[in-house]
Formats: sequence, structure tokens, C-alpha cells
Amino acid sequence: MFGAPNIPDRQPVGDLVSAALARLDRYHVLLPRPLDGLEVVQHGPMVVRYAIEYLGKPQTCITPELVVLDYGEGLAGEAAFDFLLNKSNLYPRGDVFGWRNDGQDEMIVIKKLDLTQPIRFLVYPDWASTTPQAEAVALIGDDLSAFPPRLVSLARYRFSTPADFLKYLRDE
Repeated sequence: MFGAPNIPDRQPVGDLVSAALARLDRYHVLLPRPLDGLEVVQHGPMVVRYAIEYLGKPQTCITPELVVLDYGEGLAGEAAFDFLLNKSNLYPRGDVFGWRNDGQDEMIVIKKLDLTQPIRFLVYPDWASTTPQAEAVALIGDDLSAFPPRLVSLARYRFSTPADFLKYLRDE
């Protein structure tokens, strides 16, 4: 009569990018290519995963891989991410499975996520890694077309030059 719920395997959500991850002031930023004078942490292929902040705990976020709704339906990968961004208010008691920004495996209820905050970018050396090497807070470059469109559209901060980013920090 009733079958077991069909729960898919967890799937990370992110994009493979070829870029430069650089440290600027006390932050990490992504650039299409390295620039002279910047401390480059990594250059070449890397994975950017999209993370959602915890409600009331801005220092913690999760990269969702699986959402299980309270009636048993499971959504993984892109479907889970799209659901969280666009329909999660319909099922606030659903569970989100993924990896926190400190590398811990986590399950959290949707209503404990702050979906009003900008999506955060966690940078990993490869798809198998579960602990990010950095959180990129901005994209910097005159031409950001080398980045995946989703990364550019979700970016909270986009600057043409490192100097523009540093000016923003001073003026903030």
C-alpha cells in the first residue's frame, strides 16, 4: 500500500571554475586570472559551492546536497538548491543535509536557515573535498564572463579592480 520514500543520493551543488583565489586585506576574492601584487592562494581549476547561512548564526553556513520534505519526498543537488531558494517556505519543517563551512556533516531543519541572506561562496580544491579552503566574498575583474553565469548572478559583491574592493571596505 505505502512504499518507502524515494530518497535520492546526496549531490553537491556548485560550479567548477578556472580562476585565481586571492587574499585581499582579510578577505578572499575570486578573479578570472591572477593579478600582480595580490597574494594568490590557488590558481587554476577549483570548485565553488553555494552555501546558505544559518538563522542567527552568521558564522555558520551549509552547502545543501539533499532536502527531505516532511511528507517524505527527497530532492538532491540542483533540484534541492532551487527548492530552497524558491519554494522552501512551503515546507519549513523539511530537513537539509550537507556540509557546513567547518567541514562537519550536518542535517538542519529548513526553518533554521536564513534564506534572506546572500548566498555564500565556499571554495574547494576539488569535488571530493568537504572542508573549504576559503570563503570568497567578492568577484573582481573587468570581464567576469569567464565565471559561470550563476556565480556572477549570485555574487553579492562585484568590483572591477582590487582597489575598488579596498575602497569599498574603507568606506563601509
